[in-house]
Amino acid sequence: MTDKKDLFNLDPDKSLLTAFGWWEKRRWIYNVVVGFTGAFFMFLMPMFNSFDILGVIIYGLLANLFYSLGFLIEVVARYYFKNESDFTDRRKLMFGAGLVFAVLVTAFLATAWGLLSGGAPD
Repeated sequence: MTDKKDLFNLDPDKSLLTAFGWWEKRRWIYNVVVGFTGAFFMFLMPMFNSFDILGVIIYGLLANLFYSLGFLIEVVARYYFKNESDFTDRRKLMFGAGLVFAVLVTAFLATAWGLLSGGAPD
């Protein structure tokens, strides 16, 4: 008989359902900060069209997909480390690093898009 632990049936501080809840409770913060960053740079452009708005929607969906990687990284790490690692403190670091990275990518892509589409100020 193997000694496998059920990743979903641990004490509340280490359960994956608790981890999932932790990440989902903070998703709105991520969306507001990244969305505000994108809106700030979008309004710096002199004009934008419906194609730009479609790009913003697609980018928002992709940003949320990448946000989900925080939880997935935790799942994979727990599997390979056999539940012996506690991610309670690491979640905050991963969230903060991911948020800063997303803001920088958003600012860079919005600026590049504005310059490439002729939106550079005179």
